Amino acid sequence: MRTVERWDPTLLPDGPYKRPGASRLQDNALYPASMSDGGHETQLGRSGAVPAKRGPALPPGWRPPAGSPIQRRPGDSSRRPVPTLDGIPLSHTEFRLRWPRNLFAGEARVVARRSENAQELLLRDAFVDPWIADSMQHHEVRPDKVLIYLADHVGHLPEGPVLRPTYQQRQAVASDDDDVDARTLLPLTFAYLVKDLTDRGYFARELTVRDVVSQAPLVTGAPSLLQGQLGWGPPNWPLDPNDVTEEGRLFDVIEVLHRHVARPRAIQPGWDDGYGDGYPPTYDDFSPAIGRAIYRHHVNKMLDEAQVPLRLADDGEDAGLLVTVTNDARTDLLQTMTTRTDPTTRDEVRHAISLFRSRGATREDKRLACFELGRVLEARRRLLQANVFSGDEDDLFQIANRFDVRHASERQKADYNPLFLDWVFWWFLATIELTDRLLSEQSGKSNP
Repeated sequence: MRTVERWDPTLLPDGPYKRPGASRLQDNALYPASMSDGGHETQLGRSGAVPAKRGPALPPGWRPPAGSPIQRRPGDSSRRPVPTLDGIPLSHTEFRLRWPRNLFAGEARVVARRSENAQELLLRDAFVDPWIADSMQHHEVRPDKVLIYLADHVGHLPEGPVLRPTYQQRQAVASDDDDVDARTLLPLTFAYLVKDLTDRGYFARELTVRDVVSQAPLVTGAPSLLQGQLGWGPPNWPLDPNDVTEEGRLFDVIEVLHRHVARPRAIQPGWDDGYGDGYPPTYDDFSPAIGRAIYRHHVNKMLDEAQVPLRLADDGEDAGLLVTVTNDARTDLLQTMTTRTDPTTRDEVRHAISLFRSRGATREDKRLACFELGRVLEARRRLLQANVFSGDEDDLFQIANRFDVRHASERQKADYNPLFLDWVFWWFLATIELTDRLLSEQSGKSNP
């Protein structure tokens, strides 16, 4: 990362994220996106259509279905109509999500059973533009109906772009007329994200202390907490990008903050003490699982745009840590193998994956990862012989035995290219996945 001028922290967005008050909620768990909607109707509002005061005008003579305020664009009857809300197609940029689609759908179905304040809070939190909540209030439409409708049609909702610094912030680090690249902007982009999440209460669960007199929440505990966990601490909070211009420090802070982020599902508005001193809102009913998933989503999009070959792991022994990036097929394989439930080999496979994909993995780490996978395959040698190799399975294990992977001896070859370990690891892992499927077929159960 090249040296840049100091950023002006006053250019970061100011002011708390305004949201209505909400009562306390009880649920605090992550859930699959395929949860049922509990019998909620998918039509919005009361009888009669909500007037389409936004979006393109509808052709003369066209009317929405009787009793439904959800208007669909007319067209060829052979085409599936595009769902709209308030006259605007759900694929429009005004419906851009801050969150991954499946995460929003799952949260929407749970919050739809809660208070209206919590439902409106979700609509303001999950979308880039808060107009949905504002329009809902204007038309007096029930927010639970809006959430269920959006969850049912979540595939049409566009996901928003990376949260980027403003023009002045980008120009502050540009030299002459050169365009500043995304990697140089990464400290500023990450600080921008941390400021946004702080204003929306995502760090209030563990990084907030209260005023001893007024008991007002003050987000001032972060520097000392980071100091204790990192051995050094950014002196400013929200984060000053000048404190994390060195990539190693930036990556450390990214990992540590993942442990402390949690989404609030309830909020009490801030208040004024009468002397001109304002206090931020009080957040409650936190969901660490949802908050961490949202944090990983944003951080990984930033790293990808900056072409940094790392990402925060979603699952496995190293969940929440930065790991090396692989292609889509290998990523799917890793996800399958880190979520397997086989009690006899689960821990060995997860440990091997954690060793191999850690951001500081050495040659020895990768060799040990291959060694762990080789032990799993050795235990399934007869299975391979009976179903796959027909007597030639020895070739698979000779590779590990002859190239200083499984045993240490003078007869083994140790001067091979380290890329060879990458090939062995992926071959062994894919073979274990194959044996999982063979065992599943024999038992008639799902994969281990």
